[in-house]
Amino acid sequence: MPASSTRKTKTATRRVGRPTTRRRPIRVAIIGVGNCASSLVQGVHYYRNAKPGQQIPGLMHVELGGYHLRDVEFVAAFDVDRNKVGKDLADAIYASPNNTYRFADVPKTGVKVSRGMTHDGIGKYLSAVVKKADGPTDDIVAILKERKVDVVVSYLPVGSEEATKWYVEQVLDAGCAFINCVPVFIGREPYWQKRFADRKLPVLGDDIKSQVGATITHRVLTRLFMDRGVRLDRTYQLNFGGNTDFLNMLERERLESKKISKTNAVTDVRRRAAQRGGEARGLGLPEQRGRRHRRDPLLQAGPRPRPRGDDRRSSLVLHEVAAEADPRRSRAPSRRRLHRRPGQRDPCRQGFVIDRVVHGIGYWAWRIGAGIAQRLPARPLYAFAVAFGEVGYLAWTAKRRIAKHNFAIVLGRPSGDREVARVTRRAFRNFAKYVVEIMRFPRLSVADFERLVSVEGWEHLRGALALGKGVIFVSIHFGNFELGGARIADELENQRLMDLLVGNRAHKNITLLSPDGAAKKVLGALRRNEMVGLMMDLGPRTHSFDNVEAEFFGTPTAFPAVAANLARVSGAPIVVAAVVRDKDNTFTGIALPPIFVSRTKQAAEDVQHATQAIARGLETFVSRWPDQWYIFRPMWPQPVAAPAT
Repeated sequence: MPASSTRKTKTATRRVGRPTTRRRPIRVAIIGVGNCASSLVQGVHYYRNAKPGQQIPGLMHVELGGYHLRDVEFVAAFDVDRNKVGKDLADAIYASPNNTYRFADVPKTGVKVSRGMTHDGIGKYLSAVVKKADGPTDDIVAILKERKVDVVVSYLPVGSEEATKWYVEQVLDAGCAFINCVPVFIGREPYWQKRFADRKLPVLGDDIKSQVGATITHRVLTRLFMDRGVRLDRTYQLNFGGNTDFLNMLERERLESKKISKTNAVTDVRRRAAQRGGEARGLGLPEQRGRRHRRDPLLQAGPRPRPRGDDRRSSLVLHEVAAEADPRRSRAPSRRRLHRRPGQRDPCRQGFVIDRVVHGIGYWAWRIGAGIAQRLPARPLYAFAVAFGEVGYLAWTAKRRIAKHNFAIVLGRPSGDREVARVTRRAFRNFAKYVVEIMRFPRLSVADFERLVSVEGWEHLRGALALGKGVIFVSIHFGNFELGGARIADELENQRLMDLLVGNRAHKNITLLSPDGAAKKVLGALRRNEMVGLMMDLGPRTHSFDNVEAEFFGTPTAFPAVAANLARVSGAPIVVAAVVRDKDNTFTGIALPPIFVSRTKQAAEDVQHATQAIARGLETFVSRWPDQWYIFRPMWPQPVAAPAT
């Protein structure tokens, strides 16, 4: 603005007696342009000229913290629906399947809806009305930084646990405040609180209530009963709705966080009312000790303490089930648990040490190492990795012995043979390189991927996807499988490190699925014609799942049967693939011709034949590049017998 214009504005401002400076707008980004986002955007526009100090129907606060409603400015939006991605935000909020009431004509904002990350945001019922937009996920962090976003508001669908955590990682990296409007616990969790506090960023939310909806009505009525001296033994809430959120709530497994959130919203009123009443009547800790547990929904003061055996807890219907009281609080621990014998270990203390100390050291060592690796050139890093691999080969004796046993079978030689030792040593070196590449993984751009990875066998992938039943990738821990995976069903024991790697991989459209409960998610992905990746060289872990025996390098061993079973049930073809390291540390992704699983009446034979075909495909990679197979767990049950001399 020219200087003259500025002076005129200041003069006019002084005449009306208002401050000479105006706060800059609050720059807001929205995740999920659904009905809630539509109401928010319409409301900000509709009430932009509301007068402070007046009671405005439909609006709780015209001004809050010195900011007027008009100070909210939408500068970014993210969604995955092809009806919304690429459109102006003013048009996207009215696009199908949104069906909220249109009470304002929002003018063009100049903000195009960017392609977001799907993850678990689209459930099986919601997928019938929401079709994903084409193209890759946009760089969320870059967009938030470029547009100088102050606050990110998340309106993801119910049950979007992984998607919410992924977006939180992006928000933290971009340095924005976060308002979580969905029932996934972020703001209340100490882990996430510390992450935001360390960056001096606000975090707010974990679900919101409608302006006048079922939960707030239930909460107010509960408060009314408590204020009038009525004790509530049971209460329930029925929700009726017709938007897309309720499609996701048809899936019972997506409702756990929703149940906890909405139940606590009601029971918390009763706890606080009871505490106030108890304080007024002079009841102290001795009288209330029997019912002080934070999850007791009936903490209510009375003239005399209630007996401990009186277990009157709230019961709510549908997805409003109250939390059960902790049975351990109803009786004192036994003497045997209070007093350990000399020398007896405390399992709770031991678990605390492992989780907080050992895993904490591993987590922060990784974070520090990754920060260094992402800032150094590749050449010295690879030199360091080779040296570190040598140290690992010499110091990691148990894993070295297991690897030699495995490579002895691959090479058809005794485990003490020089060639076996040479291949094992190179495998340790390559694995160290791979670890360095994982650390650098989050900083890789699309151009880096195009430079580092070439693909052989695109025709097999295109042909398999053309069938419309999805594709099941099967591979092993080989080369750099991070660069070739679409979805990798694997699990790490260190949960904090697992969360970090999930965020890194998800940034490149890779999702890790743990074995527990993964089958439904995988089948859903296949129905959406997506690509699912499964690792086959689980070693002893294979016996934790359904498995089948197959010949691998002439020796029987167990393989997980999940790939063959999924292909048999879904009709999706299986593509055996691997990403091979070249001499210059670039990579070639190789996809073999697809395997189709027959579906006869002999299910066991169908699965066995398909698994054997997978094993033969994997042999082609390991036999050509054995030192790129990172197999540090016993792959075969019996050791190789030494030849007679």
